[in-house]
Amino acid sequence: MVTRSRLRVDRGVNQVIVRFLDRELFDDATVRSVSDQLLRLTEEMTSGSVLVLDLSGVYSVSSNLLGRLILVHRRLQASGSRLVLCELTENVAALLKSASLDRFFHIYHNRTEALERGPAESV
Repeated sequence: MVTRSRLRVDRGVNQVIVRFLDRELFDDATVRSVSDQLLRLTEEMTSGSVLVLDLSGVYSVSSNLLGRLILVHRRLQASGSRLVLCELTENVAALLKSASLDRFFHIYHNRTEALERGPAESV
C-alpha cells in the first residue's frame, strides 16, 4: 500500500523546510503518517543542519503530534542538528503556549527569521 506524502519538503544547503499539506493534524492515521515522515527526515539530516517546520496552513494539532514533535526535536539535538517552528497559526500558537511548549521549541514569525536567527534567539 502506497502512503501519500503529507509534507512538502524543500531541501537546501544544511536546511530542510517542511510545509504540512493537511490543515488538521489530529486523527491517528494522519499523525502517524506525518510523524513517520518527519522521523525519516531526521535520519537524513547532517550535524549543523536545521529542520524548519512551517505551520502556516495548520489549524489543529493533537497532543499526540506534539509528543512526536518533541521526539523529533530530541533526535535532531542528539545528532547536532536543530528543529525550529515558524508561521504558527493562532490556534497552534495557543496550544503550544497552553502546554508550555512555546518555551521548549524555537519559534519564529516566518521562514526568513527561522533560517537567519537560529534557535539561540527564539521569540
